[in-house]
Amino acid sequence: MDKRLKHSVTAEEEAAYVNWINKLLKPDADLKFMMPLETGKFFPKLKDGLLLCKLVNTVQANTIDERTLNKREDKELSIFKKHENLNLAVNSARAIGVNTTNIHAEDFLKERAHLILSFLRQLIILGLFARLDLKSHPGLQVLLKPNEELSDFIKMSPEKILMRWVNYQLALAKCKRRMKNFTKDVQDCEIFSNLIRQIAPREVPITMDAMIEPNLTKRADIMLDQANKLGCRDFITSRDVSTGNYKLCLAFVANLFNNHPSLPIDVLEAPEEKIEETREEKTFRNWINSLGVMPRVKYLFPDLQDGIVLCGLLDKMQPKSVDWTKVKKTFKKATAKIDKRENCVQVVEVAKGFGVSLVGIGGADIYDMKKNAIMSLLYQLLHKQTMSILLKLKPGGKIQDKDIIQWAATKLKDNEKKRTFKSFTDPNLVDGIAILELLECIKPGRVSWGLVKGYTDSGVPDANISDEDRLSNIGYAISLSRKLGAVIIALPEDVLELKPKMMMTIFASLMTLDTITAENPPEVETEETGTRTSKRKSKKGTSSPIKKSPEAEEEEEEEEEEEVELDDEDVEEE
Repeated sequence: MDKRLKHSVTAEEEAAYVNWINKLLKPDADLKFMMPLETGKFFPKLKDGLLLCKLVNTVQANTIDERTLNKREDKELSIFKKHENLNLAVNSARAIGVNTTNIHAEDFLKERAHLILSFLRQLIILGLFARLDLKSHPGLQVLLKPNEELSDFIKMSPEKILMRWVNYQLALAKCKRRMKNFTKDVQDCEIFSNLIRQIAPREVPITMDAMIEPNLTKRADIMLDQANKLGCRDFITSRDVSTGNYKLCLAFVANLFNNHPSLPIDVLEAPEEKIEETREEKTFRNWINSLGVMPRVKYLFPDLQDGIVLCGLLDKMQPKSVDWTKVKKTFKKATAKIDKRENCVQVVEVAKGFGVSLVGIGGADIYDMKKNAIMSLLYQLLHKQTMSILLKLKPGGKIQDKDIIQWAATKLKDNEKKRTFKSFTDPNLVDGIAILELLECIKPGRVSWGLVKGYTDSGVPDANISDEDRLSNIGYAISLSRKLGAVIIALPEDVLELKPKMMMTIFASLMTLDTITAENPPEVETEETGTRTSKRKSKKGTSSPIKKSPEAEEEEEEEEEEEVELDDEDVEEE
C-alpha cells in the first residue's frame, strides 16, 4: 500500500474525536485553559500530555494517579514536564491494553497525526466497548442462536456482538433489512433509522422521514437529527454515513448501545464463573493486546484456545519464530478441533525453543483451556520478554531474579536508604515505599514524600497504616514510575498481595530505567528558564537515548483495522 495512503488523516475522524473529548472532559477544571477543543487546532493541545492522561482515566478509572500529573498553573509546562506527562499517558494506556508499538512521546510533540489518531481511536473504542459483555448486560443472551451457548458468545468480537444487537432490534422493528457490515449496509440510512426508532424510549417522538429524502447526504442529516433526540449524535456526520466510514459508524453504533441497549431485563444473569475475569487474566490480556497481537484478546482462555493469538504473541516477541504456513487461521466444522490442536502443538514447540519450561504441558492443555498450564506459559513468556529488554541494555550474561534483587538492595544501600528487602515476597515491600525509594535513587528529587503514607526514618514499615493507604502509595509509585519512563503492567493489588512474578516485572522495569538513566547525563530543571542542564559532562562513548530499530522504523505505519463482516449464515432470519 502507498505510504501516503497509510499516513492519510481524515478530517472527519479528527472532528469526531474532538467532539467526543469535549463531551467527556469539558467540565475538568485542570483543562479549562484549552477547552473547548477545535478541529484544526487539536494536535498542539495534546503536546503537554495532560489531556491524554485524563482521557486514559475515562477509559479505566484510576489507571493514572493524578498526584503524578504535571499540571499547568500560570505558565506553559516546560518541554521536560510535557515529556513526562506524555510518557505517563503512553505507558498507562499500554497497561490497559492499547497497542503502543511505535507510539512514543515524541510523536505527540511532533504532531504525527496518523499515530496520534491511532492512539486516540484505540482509547475511545476501548471505552465504548468496556460494557459490551454479559456481566454488564445479561440481556445480551437473547442474541444467542438456538444451537449456541454462553461460551460461544464469549468468543465473539465486540463488532460482531454489535451487529447481532442491531439485527435483533431490526427484527423487533419488523424491518426486512439485516446488517452485515458497518460500511455499505448503512449508507442508505434504512438500518440506522429503524434501529433508532426501535431503541428509543416511548416518550421520544422518532420519525422515519429520512427515508423520504432521495439525496443520501440529506437523508443522513435527517436520520442524525433523530439520533440527536436520544443524545447520540456523536462520532458521525451525514458524510460519514453516506460514504460508509467504518471506524466512525462502529463508534456511533457502540454509543447507541451504551445509551439505549433496549434489551430484556428479565433474563437470568449469566453464570459468574463463565464471565468473571481474574486480575491476573486481565493483566495478561492487556499485555498481549498492548503488543499489537491480532486478533485482540477479549477473554483470555477462550481467545487463546485455537493457538492463533499465542502464535502471534511468540512472533511479536521473536519475529519469524513461527512458521505461519503451518498455522490454520480458518476452521471447518469437521476438522476444527484437530486444526486448533495442531496450532497449539506448534505454540508449545516454539515456546520450548524460547527456553520456556513446559514439563507436562502440551498443545492439548491449551486447547482444553487448562488455566494453570496456560498461566504458566504466559508467566514464563512475560518473564522472558522482561529479561530480554534488560539483556539488550546489559549484554554478555544471564540475568536472574536474584540479580534484580541484588541490584535493588545495592542501589538502596549506596544511596543510604533505610528500606531493604531480600525477596519479592518480603513484607517490607507491601506499602510501596521501597519502590518510591528506588525511584528517588534513580531520579533524585522526583518523589513528593508529603504524599506518601506511613513513611518512617527507621526504614521499618508502619504496621498501623491501612491497606487503603498502602494502595495509595503503590498507585502513586506505579504512576510515577511510568511517568519517568518505566513500562509497568502490574496493578497496585499485585504489590499489596506480594505476587512474586508481578513484583519481578516491576523491579525489572525499574532496573531497565536505571540502566538507561545511567547511560545518559542526568538533568536538572531550572525554575528560571524551564530548561534542564547536565549535572556532568557526557563521556565519550556514552550511549545516546535508545533509538528505534530499523525494523520498528519500517513498521511505524498505522495498522488499519480489518472490517468485521457477518456471513450470510450469521444474519438472523426475521
